[in-house]
Amino acid sequence: MSPTRRDALAAAVGGGLLTTAARAQENLAADAPPRRDPVLSFVPPAVGKAFEGAFPGHRCIRMGVRGRDRAAVYRGTFFGPTNWSVTEEVLVDGESVRTPPLYHLEVDAVGEVLEETRRLIDPTQLPKAVRDAYGKWNPKGVEGRSGHFWLTEVARGQARVYRVAIILSAVKAYRATFREDGAVVEADPAVIP
Repeated sequence: MSPTRRDALAAAVGGGLLTTAARAQENLAADAPPRRDPVLSFVPPAVGKAFEGAFPGHRCIRMGVRGRDRAAVYRGTFFGPTNWSVTEEVLVDGESVRTPPLYHLEVDAVGEVLEETRRLIDPTQLPKAVRDAYGKWNPKGVEGRSGHFWLTEVARGQARVYRVAIILSAVKAYRATFREDGAVVEADPAVIP
């Protein structure tokens, strides 16, 4: 049940108090399961699951499909509606155009990742092998000025890698790259002192 003008006026005059009907509707919205991205509703379930797993909380703004059936390849472009802190602003034909960071993911018809652009991830998304390898590389648990930042990417034809940067100052940082199995691809330094 939608609040009426009368309910809205009563809420405004009543010092912002919500009516019972409006409060009930608010509770229903909070209990509802998250809505599926409308663009992803047109792809096979395995493909949609791969995209939703890679980009939780993101929205798909473009979906390209090459091929058909089992030979199909899906390339989605996503943005995070809560991540507007690093927007890009460019001047186009005299207009200032602001764009959020965009991420691309390409998967095959069964949901296997073929290519994924570098993007920030939450440490809770790291595989256990990567967390263990990170613990060996950073045994003292060194934190940077702002913590540390994890990135992941899949270059075409290569395995997924996870990158971490621990920024200590404007001139000093520690960096490492790990494979999904926890193998160290590169690290500077080899072990954090």
